[in-house]
Order: sequence, then C-alpha cells, then structure tokens
Amino acid sequence: MIRIKKMRNLQRVSLLISFVVLVGTIDAQILNWKQRKLELDDFKAQELSVDTLAGQSSVFIGMLQKSKGAFLTFSVDACFDQSESWIRVSNKNQETLNHEQGHFDITEIYARQLIKKVKLKKIPD
Repeated sequence: MIRIKKMRNLQRVSLLISFVVLVGTIDAQILNWKQRKLELDDFKAQELSVDTLAGQSSVFIGMLQKSKGAFLTFSVDACFDQSESWIRVSNKNQETLNHEQGHFDITEIYARQLIKKVKLKKIPD
C-alpha cells in the first residue's frame, strides 16, 4: 500500500505511474501474486499455433487507486490474466509450470521495486 497526500495537480502522480496498467475492477480471471502459486488449470486461453512456444503467461503490474480525505492510496500488485495465458497440451507439466511461474515472480519483483520507488519519491504540494 502506498499512501501520499493529495496534490493540487494530480498529473504529477499520473506521470510517476504512467507505465503501470490501471485495473479498475478485478476480474475473476485475474490472479494476484499474493493469492497463491500458479497451477496448470490457471492457463485458460486457447493455445496459439506458434511452434516454438510451450506456453505464454499474460502478466502485468496492476494498480488500484482510492481517495480518502486528503490522501490517495495506491495498491500495486503483480497480476496474472488466466484468460490470456496458455500452455500447450503437450507441455502441461511441472517444468513448464515452473518456468511460467518464474515470469509471474519477476513481475512481482518489479511491482515491489515500483512500490519502493514511489514511497521514496518526494512529491511537492
């Protein structure tokens, strides 16, 4: 959770986090990294006909913003979109799952780095 004092010009906050995907509502097909590790059944998209790929994970950094009084609160999370992720039937095994979990874990690392940078940022009134 990131909590900062509201500013007269909210564009400053937008510039800080402009590269983050904004998630207004959490879809049932979206998993948060903090929920649990991935399972083979989480890959719900139809596999692509790309011969070189064993699978594909749709991962992103999601953010929710809430306003309460004089403060804005941000929640930044690593997210996994089940409806856009797939594993080829012939590759549905623990090794491929571990590889795809790695992509999700790397996304969480970057989400934590983003939280740390925003917390350290001095935002003028």
